[in-house]
Amino acid sequence: CGALDSAIAEGRETLQLDPASPVACRLVGECLLQQNRAQEAAAVFDQFPADAPRDHDWFNAYGNALFQAQRLQDAVGIFFQALALKIDAPLVHYRLGLCFKDLAMTRESTECFRTAVSLDAGAVRALALSLLVHESRQTCDWSVRWRRECLGRPRCRDTTFQSARIHRCSCQSAAKQWNPFTICADCATVSAPFGLLYLLLG
Repeated sequence: CGALDSAIAEGRETLQLDPASPVACRLVGECLLQQNRAQEAAAVFDQFPADAPRDHDWFNAYGNALFQAQRLQDAVGIFFQALALKIDAPLVHYRLGLCFKDLAMTRESTECFRTAVSLDAGAVRALALSLLVHESRQTCDWSVRWRRECLGRPRCRDTTFQSARIHRCSCQSAAKQWNPFTICADCATVSAPFGLLYLLLG
């Protein structure tokens, strides 16, 4: 805790000397977040000069501070600015999905988590995949297209279809539909053309 306090103090001093330093701004904001002072962290970013340079990492950190401060609508806008600078950033897609999830925008959060999974092979993928399954169940997003695409991929045709199961959807029609995640989790994520990534690019 003492180290964080020292880092915050030094960062604030740097900002007094150079208010347009994005590195100092991020340092102070992220240290404040580690102390669970989200409102203060967001305020540090809010006060950053409008004409100062900003990069992808700055927007990502700002969006995270806004999310932690429960300023969800503001966070969404900032995360989109981060993606405008780096569209293939899985952590930003994941964090944007968290914002949409808390805003009860389930379909949007599903697309964000699906895109995050398709872009990452590590920790972000693991976090996003569990939420992707949960959010997709909320929207009953078990489209037959997932079955068609999985069966159309040579690497999956012989190894994953046998373990596929049919799930009864809990939506109004209660029709039997294919659950893409029991067919092939990898193919479900590769199908990002239907997701947020391609909506942004298109």
